[in-house]
Amino acid sequence: MALQQRSVAYDISRFEERKPAIDSEKRDNILKLPKKKAKVRAGKKSKLKPMTVLLAGVSFLLSVAAVWTMLLNQVTMAELTAQTNKAATQLEECRSENTQWQMKLEEKFSPENVTQHAIALGMVPNNSGRVECLGLHPEDKAEIPQKGRGGLARIF
Repeated sequence: MALQQRSVAYDISRFEERKPAIDSEKRDNILKLPKKKAKVRAGKKSKLKPMTVLLAGVSFLLSVAAVWTMLLNQVTMAELTAQTNKAATQLEECRSENTQWQMKLEEKFSPENVTQHAIALGMVPNNSGRVECLGLHPEDKAEIPQKGRGGLARIF
């Protein structure tokens, strides 16, 4: 039995062409419809609809405009980045220069330098021996003028 099952796997008659048996009963159920003649246009191309062409053109122009805008924005962004970097370097240079000027200013106006410059101009340091106290006699009087009184107010 095992041999018969093996030979079934190699049955070449299964691959031969067979003509279908036509049953008259099955053939009667088939209806034939009249074939429509296909219109053949020799040499003529199908016309494109104007709205389709217009829509395709507008979409193409919009896509080109979008790509152009993106490229222009990239170029502008690169230029602005370069300007920002240049301004940042200038700012750092100015800060460094400001620090240098502040140090020079502090050096020039240090108390030691001011004292040396004053001595060079002929000034002498203040000492307590040169201070005199003034006294007022009882008949001496000091008056402080009042502010805000105009000319007519002084007369009356």
